[in-house]
Amino acid sequence: MGIVKTLFNPSYGYARGVIAIILGLALVIWPSTIINVVLYLLGGLLLILAAVNFIKYFGCKDKEERETTSLINGICALVVGLVFLLATRWLVQMVGFILGALLIVLAVMQIVNIIKAGKTIKVDIWLYLFPIATIVLGIICLLGPNTIVKTLAILFGLGIFVYGVSEIVSINRLRKAMKVRVEKAEAAAAPAAPAETPAEA
Repeated sequence: MGIVKTLFNPSYGYARGVIAIILGLALVIWPSTIINVVLYLLGGLLLILAAVNFIKYFGCKDKEERETTSLINGICALVVGLVFLLATRWLVQMVGFILGALLIVLAVMQIVNIIKAGKTIKVDIWLYLFPIATIVLGIICLLGPNTIVKTLAILFGLGIFVYGVSEIVSINRLRKAMKVRVEKAEAAAAPAAPAETPAEA
């Protein structure tokens, strides 16, 4: 019971669904722009992370107390950040593989959550249709990595949109089923009302 409540927390589930819908619509409407912006933002964030790690490492005056992990993390973040900023075109060509894999992972996670919930409450078969559709879109992205980036972004946007809608629908449907289950359990656990004694004549 506790696992189901955690998996389908209404505030977390609805927020995840709304964010996915907004991101999906943005990718469908402005595919190329969104991809470039995301890559540049990630590159910038990685450079900031690299700077923080370098400051943490070289800012320590005592060389013996310097953490080697900070230096390694800084170098890794710097290299990946520069790749994101300077090799955007190459990264965009790999978008098909990245987006397809991400869609499949999200859909599989959603199916696993529904299966877990099905062990406790009755789950409608049609709830599986949305994640299956997401998996199909992910496979399309994997099979067409060399297609136009705009088309891949739109497919990914559609997939994320479908995922967001299915997340909200699933959360709403399963919450109602859970509520009915709890109400039945409470009604069964409630003590029976004492029988009224007939009034004496």
